[in-house]
Amino acid sequence: MIVFCITLFINQLNFIVMEFSKVQVLKSVYLFKASKWQYVEQDIFTLSKEEYQRFTSRDTLRWFRNLGSKQVPVNGCTSYGNLCVKLSSYSPDGEEKHVYQFRIIQ
Repeated sequence: MIVFCITLFINQLNFIVMEFSKVQVLKSVYLFKASKWQYVEQDIFTLSKEEYQRFTSRDTLRWFRNLGSKQVPVNGCTSYGNLCVKLSSYSPDGEEKHVYQFRIIQ
């Protein structure tokens, strides 16, 4: 009986899924000069849920890696599940770095 109640409770938790519609993105650009990363500029923009999913999908990351760049995603536990909260993108020559920090908004 106890196992059945626990299983039922866990199954009910799986159906509670919060949805989001927008993602705020903080984009920072750095250049590699004199043996260290130097901050260049910063930009803030908003993505829809579909754009965010395309931006952080494995296929997109794989495509950029095939071009020679380095993509480093960082997943974090959010109230909407385990999602990508930071993405560092390095140019193929290693001279430029773009850091995208994602903030889920409703």
